[in-house]
Amino acid sequence: MAWPPATAREAVLERSSRCPSVALAIISGREVDDVRPRIGALRAIIAGSHGLECQDADGRMLWTARSALPPLPDDLARDLQSGGMHIEQKKFSVAVHFRHSDGAGNRNRLHDFTRRARSHRLQLMPGRKVVEARLSGGGKRAALRAIAAHVHASRVVYAGDDTTDFAALAFSAERGRAIFMESEERTPPPIASLCMAQSMEDLCCFFTCEIVDLGPSAVAALLPAGEADLGTFHID
Repeated sequence: MAWPPATAREAVLERSSRCPSVALAIISGREVDDVRPRIGALRAIIAGSHGLECQDADGRMLWTARSALPPLPDDLARDLQSGGMHIEQKKFSVAVHFRHSDGAGNRNRLHDFTRRARSHRLQLMPGRKVVEARLSGGGKRAALRAIAAHVHASRVVYAGDDTTDFAALAFSAERGRAIFMESEERTPPPIASLCMAQSMEDLCCFFTCEIVDLGPSAVAALLPAGEADLGTFHID
């Protein structure tokens, strides 16, 4: 997990989390119990496991999926690992990372993984050099919508940089501001009012303007998730 410099964190996230008119939240592919210790004293709602579970800023569970996902079968796990892929088993999903894999035969290995996932009615989520299979339901847009309703948000600000953020970005573009972090790995979604950020400084300026300077009542500011997303500004 990468995290913004302390000065940026103090200027934007920590100041906004102390503002009584702002609800700060983090939507992550990581489990809530994994994210919570990573953010220190920052007060934030956390939607983990791609929206399948969520805690309020005081650590009370708002919702969670009813069942966990069993581990991958041993033969499939061995086959994926033999190609240099990394398996990340989570509570409600399993992610196969192929960023550092050798590439030889991996198309067939990933095809076998996705075929088996579909046979068990799991939802597939391709990301940046990763394919994740999770229990159906959830999603970042659904989590964003539910949190915005929970805090009675009149305006929503959301930043993201992966395909799993696209639906949430569309939702926030209609209700406030959507910010896309540019990278060489991802083409931005076709959202007319999308704001483009090329650096950490750009992102801080957007959030400072929306949250710290303007101080709109009941803003839900949600930050994205996904491994290696947002360069140095990311939780997943």
